Amino acid sequence: MSTELKSIKCRKETEFGNKESEIKLTRFSGGENGIMVQMNIDPDVDHNRMFAHVQLTQSQVKDLVKELQEQIL
Repeated sequence: MSTELKSIKCRKETEFGNKESEIKLTRFSGGENGIMVQMNIDPDVDHNRMFAHVQLTQSQVKDLVKELQEQIL
């Protein structure tokens, strides 16, 4: 079972250019990996890209948060 968490407005850059986009966060059970978070990015359907997402374990989420805090904040 999955749970929609939040959507974050962003800018997506691809080989087709930049455009306003949105990242949708979903929490789900990753089986042996435990609870995971998936970041869904609007696909480039105009260019036959049907999906784009990243899946992170709890440990990877913590690493990402730490890295962002150290480098950006």
